[in-house]
Amino acid sequence: MKMINTMGKLEFRDILAENIDTIINYITNQSKALIVLLIDKEKNILDCSKGFLNIFNLKEKPLNQKLSDFLFTELDIFNNCQDLQQKSITLNLNLLDKILFPLSGYLIPLQGEIYLIFLEKYEYTYNYLVEKMAILTDELLDLNRNLEKKNQQLLKANLTIKKIMNIDPLTGLLNRRAFKEKLMHWMYFSRRHKIPISLVMADIDHFKYVNDNFGHDIGDKVLKKFAKKLAKSCRAEDVVSRFGGEEFLLLLTNTNSYSAFIFAERLRKNIETIKIPKIPYKITASFGISELLPSDTEDTLIKRVDEALYDAKRSGRNRCVLR
Repeated sequence: MKMINTMGKLEFRDILAENIDTIINYITNQSKALIVLLIDKEKNILDCSKGFLNIFNLKEKPLNQKLSDFLFTELDIFNNCQDLQQKSITLNLNLLDKILFPLSGYLIPLQGEIYLIFLEKYEYTYNYLVEKMAILTDELLDLNRNLEKKNQQLLKANLTIKKIMNIDPLTGLLNRRAFKEKLMHWMYFSRRHKIPISLVMADIDHFKYVNDNFGHDIGDKVLKKFAKKLAKSCRAEDVVSRFGGEEFLLLLTNTNSYSAFIFAERLRKNIETIKIPKIPYKITASFGISELLPSDTEDTLIKRVDEALYDAKRSGRNRCVLR
């Protein structure tokens, strides 16, 4: 084996030349790092090394298959490759149909419009991997922060939607739909724990006259002040709603019909203290009161308190009627 050239120096190329068969065998059949391809001008694969099979987890050589089938993006690798001159290339391999894996190497033209491709699979150092992991960690933290921000925005949007769905926009009280949900809950709670609940329905007297003679702006002021007076008169555990138009419905928890009547009478007198500019008379309201019975449904309870309110209206207004 010759390892010393004519100048008496030891050189790599001399060693490689003496061991060419071993090197070829290593490159084509053993190395997982070096990828070698033989293709024609149509980019059909004529032969490949074990490194190519390994990176794509292939059991057989993909002979006569298009090189483009294994690339993330199609490249004109033959551009400016003439006169049997090799050129540097980078191929973006497509792993698992979603992972881009760039490899750099050389394209070498051979006789008969055949081309040899050498690519090197890089082995990353520990420091390089740590650096990449740090970058990925920062990106993940940014994504988590953005996701948390989006979740907060979504939560805020959902709360806004829920508020729009449940709140009367003029008075700020619960609307009819939200009140019925609360009523069903408290009816179940009342029967389970054997505590009384009562409903009080209030209706502003002669409200149509207010709108017709003083305008809807004044009418809205009456509704808002009336609603505010109701809310301030109730306890935190009570439920106050605008049931429709000038009609309001109150749910008094842990309250029997007698206590509810006393509350309604006190509220009726308190309503008379409301003062609205341009209205020269007192604002009054009529009230119907009823306690939940064992046989009641949501509809029968509301119907009974509504009938009590109707009796209060029919008997002269500005009064309370218990049923």
